[in-house]
Amino acid sequence: MRVSKYKNDIVGLFANSHTLNIQAIFEKLGKPDFSTVFRNVEQLCSEGILKKIVVDLKTVVYELASHAHGHFICTNCKKVSAIDIKIPKIKEGTPSDITLYGSCQKCK
Repeated sequence: MRVSKYKNDIVGLFANSHTLNIQAIFEKLGKPDFSTVFRNVEQLCSEGILKKIVVDLKTVVYELASHAHGHFICTNCKKVSAIDIKIPKIKEGTPSDITLYGSCQKCK
């Protein structure tokens, strides 16, 4: 990974948050140039440091790629929760996420 201030700052945001969307990352960094934030997040994904979780057609959140668990996404409120499904390390280039969709307790 080529080290940059923004990459370090972005990764540091995940110390206190499980998942963040691009807007939250942008705001927590003090609203620098949006394209710089987006480019750095995409680079962190391509370098295997962050991974994308697709919530729906309009929403993507990010988390540290080192997190090996599944996700539950509420189809009503769009909340993303970690679920305790241990995902084994598998060969590169193959899917390594389990995502379940449904209604959370709050929306039920």
